[in-house]
Amino acid sequence: MLAPDFDNALGNLPWSIDYIDTRIYNSLISIYQSMTCIQPGEHDEYRGIWFELPRGSISDYGDYQEFKEEGMVNSKKDFHELWEYDYPSESKWFKLDITEYDSNLYFYLDLNLLIRIPKKNESVLKPVAVPEEYVIVADSLSNSIIDEVSKLQSNEDKWNLNLETHLSYNRRYGRINRSQFWNIIGDDAIRADQELGKDAIEKLSLLIDDIKKNENSLVPPEITANQFLRYCEIGYDANDYFSGEQLNLSPKKKYLAMADGRHDGLLDIDGDSPKEFSKWYHHQMGGHPWEICRGGNSTHISLYIHKSQNHWQLTLAGSSIGRVVEAVRIAVALYDNGIPFSLRDSDAILRMVNGEDYIGIVPKEILPRYCHSHFPSEDKIIDFINLPLEYIDEIQKQATWYPEDRIVLI
Repeated sequence: MLAPDFDNALGNLPWSIDYIDTRIYNSLISIYQSMTCIQPGEHDEYRGIWFELPRGSISDYGDYQEFKEEGMVNSKKDFHELWEYDYPSESKWFKLDITEYDSNLYFYLDLNLLIRIPKKNESVLKPVAVPEEYVIVADSLSNSIIDEVSKLQSNEDKWNLNLETHLSYNRRYGRINRSQFWNIIGDDAIRADQELGKDAIEKLSLLIDDIKKNENSLVPPEITANQFLRYCEIGYDANDYFSGEQLNLSPKKKYLAMADGRHDGLLDIDGDSPKEFSKWYHHQMGGHPWEICRGGNSTHISLYIHKSQNHWQLTLAGSSIGRVVEAVRIAVALYDNGIPFSLRDSDAILRMVNGEDYIGIVPKEILPRYCHSHFPSEDKIIDFINLPLEYIDEIQKQATWYPEDRIVLI
């Protein structure tokens, strides 16, 4: 079985118990039973094993004329580049994980649920005709998994050494120094150091030291909604979000233009009343009033106000590489205006804008967001990427790659 055939069979139909007959069911059961000799994960009952399928030649990938007629490519060069993009190596790696829960067996392919089947055959439906794609996938999985388990049982150390040596880099965890990454990708790099300039970075370093020395500094005992909106305006103006006549907008209107929008009633109270703000604060229902520069789950900028020991505290957060320049400008502006605040991930942000930190590389099937748990805490990684295929050769040489988790027999 070649990787393109396997991928095509997977993609053509959604897998469902409704399309499985006794033969395919028994094939899945045999796969599951063959993997029960593998030690489950330390914190779960999942068992997993890798297998590899060759990519074949470009003719195995598809027919150029068909690709051209469908508008997917315009030339043979495009066709060749598309083939190498989808299959950059001579083979493609897959990982199958299995687990059991509530009398059902679960099969995960590359972290995605492939199918759930009952542990006992009685409830399996038997359709008149099984799609060819199901036969292809089931047979390929059965042959590959049983073969890999046999090799693992024959020589566990040799099997794991082969995995460590040959597993594709786009399926691994690694790290690369940001400055090295900048040098590799050149003009495509997000250069926070160049956007901010030396003076702003020096001011950032100064304010971080000052915050650490005076970490108990607090904003005044009382605060109002209008004070908060003024803090936001300072940050907006530092980033030149507004120009021309918009510069004369009120802080409230600037906030409405830039913030998330779910202010949870903050803009409806008396803006000059500390008592109204305190009452609103203690009864808010979970909106997003602090998201002052809207974005995705990990790509927005927040300016939190929270109560601590009867005093208000201000915290700025915005460490994603796409927003860190804006966050630093806000931090510097608040500092220049004498507004006490704390900066979340301050040391990591300073390393990031100086190009001194590490970027975490995660496997292609993992979204590069909130991946902190995959990396040693001492590496202090807060920014993550999938391995860019256009720079794969240079990055894989410069990066440090973490050892693969061993597949261990019981």
